[in-house]
Amino acid sequence: MPSRRRFLQGFATLAATGFGSNASLLNQMKPQLSDFLKGHIRHSAAFWCFNSRGEKWSLEKMCDHAVTLGCKSVELIDPKHWDTLRRYGLLCAIVPNGMPGETFKRGLNNSQFHAEVIERTRATIEKCARAKYPNVIAFVG
Repeated sequence: MPSRRRFLQGFATLAATGFGSNASLLNQMKPQLSDFLKGHIRHSAAFWCFNSRGEKWSLEKMCDHAVTLGCKSVELIDPKHWDTLRRYGLLCAIVPNGMPGETFKRGLNNSQFHAEVIERTRATIEKCARAKYPNVIAFVG
């Protein structure tokens, strides 16, 4: 059983070189993951990191890898995709507040969008409460 430091070094190497090009390394790590984590650490991954460049993973591929790695959550997923998370037994621990477009330009830093940010954030909080998802994030700009 590798130490936590050795495991994280291996995972960092895997992440730095890209999951897709190192499938064999990922497969070598799979058997050790569940023993290593032992339920003490609740890992998650942000979908946009794997969907915005390069191979542009589908949400299903992301969920499959997240489950394989022992993640409990895939972050920053819109409510319209929550059924996919549920099929994989995952949750979304940090939900975006629902602002469309460039959220860094359309945040609370711009008084023109205050009412919309507040309205969308409240609506998302209600959706999260029903789904039992714990957090909503709003970028202020």
